[in-house]
Amino acid sequence: MRSEDEAHDLNNGQCSFGEKIVAGKVSPHKGELAVLRRMQVLRIRGLSYWKIAAQLNSSGVPTKNRKAKWHATTVMKMLKAKAY
Repeated sequence: MRSEDEAHDLNNGQCSFGEKIVAGKVSPHKGELAVLRRMQVLRIRGLSYWKIAAQLNSSGVPTKNRKAKWHATTVMKMLKAKAY
């Protein structure tokens, strides 16, 4: 995990998906990590990024900011960014 300063610098004050701030430290966010694992499984099963995003939206899975909808480009960037 990154330090709090690194996480804030990378995301304009917001942790990456799969991370949260607890007691001033960046910690794993178990619920978001489960969503990332779900994305990985769906991709391994051959679903397109677009279909993964559609499934997350239809299932009501919230994005990090809880306001936006999932988009194929977001799913793609998250899955290609790093191994979670």
